[in-house]
Amino acid sequence: MKKDIVQTSAFFLEQCSSVIKRFDESYKQTGKKYNIFKVTNIFTDEVKICKVIGDLLNPKGNHYKGDYFLKCFIEIINEKMPLPLVFDTSNAQVKNEYPTDINRRIDIVIEDGKIFLPIEVKIYAGDQENQVSHYAEFSRMRNKGKNIPVIYLTIEGNDPSNASIGEYIPISFRNDILKWLHKCLKNNDVEKAKPVFEVLKQLIVSIKSICGFSEDEKMEKAIQGLVTQSEDNIKAALAIKKAVESLLSEADEKSWELFSTKIISQIQKNIPEANYDEDTGEKWKYIYIPIKNGKYSLGITYDWRVMYIYIEESNIKSNANERVALAEKMTELTGMPNRNWDGYIWGSDRFSYPRISNVDHELYFHKLHKDYLENTTEVVNLIHNFVKELNNV
Repeated sequence: MKKDIVQTSAFFLEQCSSVIKRFDESYKQTGKKYNIFKVTNIFTDEVKICKVIGDLLNPKGNHYKGDYFLKCFIEIINEKMPLPLVFDTSNAQVKNEYPTDINRRIDIVIEDGKIFLPIEVKIYAGDQENQVSHYAEFSRMRNKGKNIPVIYLTIEGNDPSNASIGEYIPISFRNDILKWLHKCLKNNDVEKAKPVFEVLKQLIVSIKSICGFSEDEKMEKAIQGLVTQSEDNIKAALAIKKAVESLLSEADEKSWELFSTKIISQIQKNIPEANYDEDTGEKWKYIYIPIKNGKYSLGITYDWRVMYIYIEESNIKSNANERVALAEKMTELTGMPNRNWDGYIWGSDRFSYPRISNVDHELYFHKLHKDYLENTTEVVNLIHNFVKELNNV
């Protein structure tokens, strides 16, 4: 019986592969798969995607469509608000990386002089300690005591890890943002502005990708047709799905295993003080390496999603110019802005391993594990280069 499923699965995969190749040939002719968000890896970078969303929401944005996109967004938000927002969209201002009273930065803020609306975006990053609660408190202060909750945007519409009911409204890329963007497209004036129209379509495709949706409905329906041809094909598809999920889960664990053993051991040959740790509270698995004679630590998580420079307590009064220079160097090396975390000189939770930065999210850990296994020396050299550049500051 198992042998039959394996044989059916192999044949089914060949059929699917043939369908994909046929569509790929079509893409080559039409250029349909070319997507600027994917080419630049914007679609997984929260800072950059927030800039795109922020500009669309901005009545004075580069789209020149006034407050139409913002009106559509407020309509969708109001469906979830306890009391609908009466927003003066024509006079609204939209700002990214808005500083709070303790210099934390809210991803997007919309305000019209009477209403202050904070939006926090999480794609792959986790919450900072009391982050959403602080933003909610800051929002109450800016709204003169009125409770305008934080709009908490994640892929699936998850709740924040450390906030109370009433402090936030969860929304999702999967449902709310896709609904908003499709609503934005249904406008003759927008459709006539071809560059804006095409950017919106590419953004929709990119968001579908991070949400696990098929980017091409025609191809998806063709494959669905293969699946439903017979009960054996359905069983084969389910068996393949289970095998792929297991493979990707194992790739994640194996990436950490290689990182914490094979990679760290090679780094320690030149930097004996380097070590690794599992911070279960923050769900970080990372290495930390002393820099500038131990005054600071460079931290890199095993998946490269989080990187930081931490100042050691014994050096809390270190040279301010040196700290600024180190932060600027990290931004230069990574291309990522400083998230300004408490107690850190520099931090980012929006990075990805440079050698595979453009790979689809679903394949990220598979590619990461493969690269760790086959190109360990390059991984080690990359980390050593970070250390060398920082020590030279």
